[in-house]
Amino acid sequence: MVTSVQRQYAPRIGIAGSRPVNIRFAEALEEANRVLRGAECDGIFNLQVSEASIDLIHARIEEVTRKRHAAAAPNPMVLAHYNEAYSVINRENDGLIPLTAKINAAQPQLLALRNDWRYRKLGSRILPADAIVTLPLLTTDHFFSKRLETMTTDQSKAALDAVHTKYRETLRLWSLVNTALGFQRQPHDVQLMELMAAAVEDERALKHRITALESVVQALRAIVTKSKRKPKRKAAA
Repeated sequence: MVTSVQRQYAPRIGIAGSRPVNIRFAEALEEANRVLRGAECDGIFNLQVSEASIDLIHARIEEVTRKRHAAAAPNPMVLAHYNEAYSVINRENDGLIPLTAKINAAQPQLLALRNDWRYRKLGSRILPADAIVTLPLLTTDHFFSKRLETMTTDQSKAALDAVHTKYRETLRLWSLVNTALGFQRQPHDVQLMELMAAAVEDERALKHRITALESVVQALRAIVTKSKRKPKRKAAA
């Protein structure tokens, strides 16, 4: 508990220290009243006007402020989750933000390639619908929307898992985009082989559909023929 001090101190030097001690004491009390709460104020407002009392008030304010800042520090595990998420999102070249920017920048070219006869022939094999997409540019604050000091480890772990989930999905989309863009850079003979393979696969799929359709037609024909037959009359008793 802070008690009054009887020792007399020499006046402070400098512009601030040269002002009357009672004025500076009142200012110190006003600052203590603004900053300190509850038990933090014990003994402060019973001090006598003196240089030593001003020092005690400022020391109490500094101590309380330091403790508050220490208590407000985030949990080390929460901070570790945040740092890992920050690395995944902002990593150069293959982080979430760079990959998102690459995917979005490729969209005009993909839209143009979609009308190319080769891409129409290959269809979703080379340019699936998922690749035509514009992604939002997500930062760490999107996932860690709460203050780190108030987050629990469960909340920070859930936010980190969301980052990894979004990152895996973005990697998948970038793979589709990169494959689509890479096809036109391949040699013509490689492109021709892929187009021929696609034509063979389409022909095989068409034959399967025709066979299945013929089976359905035969089944329907059997049902119609059976319904036209007249039922046999029972013999008279």
